[in-house]
Amino acid sequence: MFVFIFSTTGKLPTVSKGTHVIIPVVEELEDDRWECKIVEQDGNRVKLSVNSLPTAAVGRYELTVATHSPKGEAMSTHDPANDIIVLFNPWNECE
Repeated sequence: MFVFIFSTTGKLPTVSKGTHVIIPVVEELEDDRWECKIVEQDGNRVKLSVNSLPTAAVGRYELTVATHSPKGEAMSTHDPANDIIVLFNPWNECE
């Protein structure tokens, strides 16, 4: 199964501005990139740990999940309870 996490912030999110982010699921987290790792799985529920870019924009990132498996594809509906909120970015020298 492949899982892709999509996260957007702002009124017109775009990949080039870093406000539309495709977050890959990885085995091991690394620095300096958007990525996530499965830390817990129980049936259909999955808990993720998410890393953001050091230059990630401050804001509320709406989170949706797409899954691809032999049984088909599915896209989650947006639930504000799952949003990622970046209040400040301590790794960004400008903040």
